[in-house]
Amino acid sequence: METALRVGLHMETNIKDIFVDPNRMELEKGLGPAILKGPKKYAAIFNVITNRKAIKDIWMDPIVIERKKFTKGDESVRRDSCLWVSLAVGKCQELLLSNPPPDLEEKLKADWAVNAAVAHAIARIAALQMGRVDFFQLICSRQLKTEPENYASKPVHVNLAITLARRDPALAPVPGDRIPYVVIRVNKQTKSSEAGEDPRTAWDEGKPLDTDAYLRDHMMKPLTRLFAPVFAPGIMLEKVPKKDAIPNAERLAMVARNKRKQEQIYRKVAPNLFVGRHMREKRVEIGQAAFTHFLPCPTCIQCRRTMPTSGLGKGAALCAKCAVDYLPAALADNLQALEEARAAFAALWSTCQACMGVSFAQPITCPNTDCHVYWERRLAQRQTRRYEDMGERLGVNLDSF
Repeated sequence: METALRVGLHMETNIKDIFVDPNRMELEKGLGPAILKGPKKYAAIFNVITNRKAIKDIWMDPIVIERKKFTKGDESVRRDSCLWVSLAVGKCQELLLSNPPPDLEEKLKADWAVNAAVAHAIARIAALQMGRVDFFQLICSRQLKTEPENYASKPVHVNLAITLARRDPALAPVPGDRIPYVVIRVNKQTKSSEAGEDPRTAWDEGKPLDTDAYLRDHMMKPLTRLFAPVFAPGIMLEKVPKKDAIPNAERLAMVARNKRKQEQIYRKVAPNLFVGRHMREKRVEIGQAAFTHFLPCPTCIQCRRTMPTSGLGKGAALCAKCAVDYLPAALADNLQALEEARAAFAALWSTCQACMGVSFAQPITCPNTDCHVYWERRLAQRQTRRYEDMGERLGVNLDSF
């Protein structure tokens, strides 16, 4: 890349005299390596010379190259993808395009980028399965292009628009609006296109999210397309022209061949990404509406012994045996966690106040669910209440601290 940039500087020096002012030809950047997916769909490393003014001799003076990743047209930059998919796919692209560490053994350098990208993808899938992904990273949004009744087949955001209009006609989405939504867990009889829910409603009512739908509908296809050249080289999809360009029978045959090739690509990619321990281990969250006839039994936070539901010890966090040894430590840990949650909530509250331009005495009425600060503030508020409730279970009123 350094040699290519030097050649580019040489070309710029010899060619710029041909053009008449103000027309000029300058070296902007060098591109490489790159992942080319299609027309206007690529991820590449842009190499830019940062010390151009200090270069006197193009071939002898040292040059300083700054590497920047640039992506266009794929899931890591599109607004239709949720933040969890964008971050995961973007990091995998960055690892595939990066160079191995210089202190790595020579025999490991060849496959380092692929192994690192696969490991990161598996880690992000495992985080989703175990419920370690933040709520706001799973918010999707799509644009309502026309009235809901004009859609022949109604996708998830259109059905949600109909639901929101039924709940409050004054706040009904109009064509041109982007509708944020999350995919919640529903029964098997409900269609997947009807599983969308407003993010604020899902958060307030504690509705569990459908992690299988996020993995199946949002993550598998982008990762399969990204790793197809690595695990399924030689299988190329055909470019299907528009309907009027070729006969319909020939076009349908091309679509059928592409579908078979996509199945072949998935069978080669799936064993490396979607099969293993990270797919089997899963933490299932139960919503408020599920299994309401089962009441959770309170347990001791130290030994997990079942606590009484009535009489002496009702609602306590520690049993009589553990309270003798662990009560001071539990109080100190809970108090420290409460102070950190309160400090985080206060900082986020101040950020929202500054964004809205209101004073500390005025309430915050920001409805922007696309802002990550909004959801971080709601999460800090929930954690603060959780630690305050734990303090009450420990027998201490933490409002005085």
